[in-house]
Amino acid sequence: MKKKIILVDDMYERFADNVFWACEAVGFCELIKTGNARTSENALEMIKNHPEVDFILLDGNFEEGDCLDVLLHLNDEERKKVICYSNAPEVWMDKLSSYGIYHYSAKNVDFPGCILGTCSCKG
Repeated sequence: MKKKIILVDDMYERFADNVFWACEAVGFCELIKTGNARTSENALEMIKNHPEVDFILLDGNFEEGDCLDVLLHLNDEERKKVICYSNAPEVWMDKLSSYGIYHYSAKNVDFPGCILGTCSCKG
């Protein structure tokens, strides 16, 4: 069964194809189409509207707010699904570890390793 993923990003259109093709290439994940999350409030709503997903690719910054604003409102189960998907994931590592986030991916196609458990992340 394919793992379901959502991309929670204010630049969804720019990165959705990369995520889609990475999933297609490895054949074990499926991107659920959502659209832009311009604010941290939009991001939270998107996550809450998709409890069925196995993984959440969560951008670090939004046009208004950031992932910290979102993580404050997620439960432990939702946080376990998060992969920080950022242009500079190293910036978020210390800040997010206190929320139980241990998976990080630059905005490219590295995230499948986090799903497979073959990544070099701390999680």
